[in-house]
Amino acid sequence: MLPPGSGAAVVRAAAVLPAVLIVVFTGLLWLIGLPCNGERRQYVTGLSKQAMGVVGQLLRGPETTSPPPGRPRPRPPAL
Repeated sequence: MLPPGSGAAVVRAAAVLPAVLIVVFTGLLWLIGLPCNGERRQYVTGLSKQAMGVVGQLLRGPETTSPPPGRPRPRPPAL
């Protein structure tokens, strides 16, 4: 049984574990791609960037597309 107040810690650990696994896998993939020729290295680098973007989403959460409260939305230009 968990002590009271430890729910947030469990949720954070559950979010960090997949991120750590993705980072480790991406690092191994990047190391495998180092000795490859330019085209394959470029492919591995692209995959690594996408994977790190996923890690950022896991750790920071989704980015909001709406403006913060109190700020009016920009109006489209009049035609």
